[in-house]
Amino acid sequence: MTEKKAYLPCTWAQWVYVVALLVLTAANLPGLKKEIARINGFQREMPHQEIGQYFQPLQDTLKGVEIMGYYTDVDLKQDQEAAKDFAQAQFILAPTVLDLNNLTHEYTFFNCKDPRRALYIIKQLGLTPLKGNPRGMILARRP
Repeated sequence: MTEKKAYLPCTWAQWVYVVALLVLTAANLPGLKKEIARINGFQREMPHQEIGQYFQPLQDTLKGVEIMGYYTDVDLKQDQEAAKDFAQAQFILAPTVLDLNNLTHEYTFFNCKDPRRALYIIKQLGLTPLKGNPRGMILARRP
């Protein structure tokens, strides 16, 4: 059985290196502690973010659909939240392509400021509402 040797600095230069490394580590600890506190504060504010959580339940329904309509009554260039919703829907529902403001496809997703407006348009077009979510977004299908 071989005996394990302790690896300690042997020369003066090695000791200087180890001491300098320890001093640098100790000097950076307050900054590290401050950064960890900042990150923990952010996590308390927003513990997690589920990208596209409103669109994930639609994945099973839209399996195999190549292209679908996406209708919104707001200008995506003016409303950042509506633009984010569209981008998240496109990301989560990929490879299905969302055709903005096109109501001629078999499936159309409605994201209106007022869900009653979406239901009115669905009724006018003779579409069948399939699924909705808490934000008033509605997936409809052409019969």
